[in-house]
Amino acid sequence: MSVIGQNQFYAFRMQEFDKLREAISVLLNKKEALVTAGIPAAEKACEYAVELQKILASEDKKNILNTAEKELVRFLDADIIAQFIATPEDETAKENLYYQLALVSSATGNMPGVSPFTKKELSDALEKGGDAYDDTSFLITLNSLMGQTDDAEVGKMLADSLPAVSSQEDLLKLYFWNEALMFASVLHIIWASYQNLDPAIRSFLLRNYFYSAIVMGVPVRFLLQNYLKNKGETDLNIAIDAILKDLDKNSESIPLGIEDEEGVAFTVFLKQTISNVHSGEVETLESERFLDEMYSDEEDAEFYTVWAREVLLIILHLRKGDILEV
Repeated sequence: MSVIGQNQFYAFRMQEFDKLREAISVLLNKKEALVTAGIPAAEKACEYAVELQKILASEDKKNILNTAEKELVRFLDADIIAQFIATPEDETAKENLYYQLALVSSATGNMPGVSPFTKKELSDALEKGGDAYDDTSFLITLNSLMGQTDDAEVGKMLADSLPAVSSQEDLLKLYFWNEALMFASVLHIIWASYQNLDPAIRSFLLRNYFYSAIVMGVPVRFLLQNYLKNKGETDLNIAIDAILKDLDKNSESIPLGIEDEEGVAFTVFLKQTISNVHSGEVETLESERFLDEMYSDEEDAEFYTVWAREVLLIILHLRKGDILEV
C-alpha cells in the first residue's frame, strides 16, 4: 500500500487489519530496544501506537464512532512501521511514521492539548480550503463531530464542502495520504448523520458518495437500515423507492484495478450484475461469478470484490424489500 505519494482514494484502503495489528504489536515489543538505542521518536510513537492498538481491538460493530475510528486507524501503513523498525535511524523512516501516527491519532481523538474548531471556525476553514488550517486541528475537529450525528447543520456544512462527481473525475482524482484520511473522516461523519439530513443531501450522498463511502469503511448498509427501520410499511416502500431512484443516478465509477483509468460506470456495473428476473441464491451466485471474472487478473482482487459485493448486497435487498433483514 503506497501512502506517502499521491494515489486514487481506494489505493489507500488495501491493507488487512491483521497485518496492521501485527505491525503495531511488533513496534510496541521493540520499544525498549529502540529507546535504549537512543531513537528519540520511539517513545512518543509507541504512546500513539498503544491507543491505536486499543481501537483495533474493539469488536463493537454497531457502535458508529468505534467503527469509524477503527477504519481510520487502518490508514496507518504497516509497511511504514516495518521500515522504521528496520532502519530506526533513517530520518525519512522516522518522519513518515511519526507523521502518520500523529494524524491518525488526531483523526481518532488521541491528540491531547489540541482543541477542536468552533462551528464558525470549521465553516471558515471549509470555505477557505486546506491552506487555512493545519491537518491536526482539522482532524481533531472532525473526530469531535463523530458523536454529533443529530446536528443536521454540521452534516450540511460538510456535504457542501464535497463536490459532485463525474465517474471519470472521481476515478482519476489523486489524493495525498493526508487528504485521503480527511476525505474518509468527512464521509464517516456525513453518512453517520444520514437519517437526520435533508432529503436533498441524502440524495447527494447516494448519487455521489455511495461507493466511495463503502470503500472508506463507512457502514452504509447499517446506516440505511437505521434510517428505514422505524417506518411503517407505506413509508418504508416510499423511502426504499427514493433510495433506489437516487442510486440509479449515481455518478461514481467502479474501478477495475489500481492501474485502471476508466473503470465501469456505477449504473453500467449494476446493469451488468443485477438481473430483474432471478432472485435469491441464483442471483447471488451469478453476482459472485461476475465479480470473480471482473477481477480475475487483479493482484488486490479481494479488496475490490469486497467493496463491489457490498454494493450489490445493499441494492439487491433494497429491490427485494428485505434490507432490514440483512
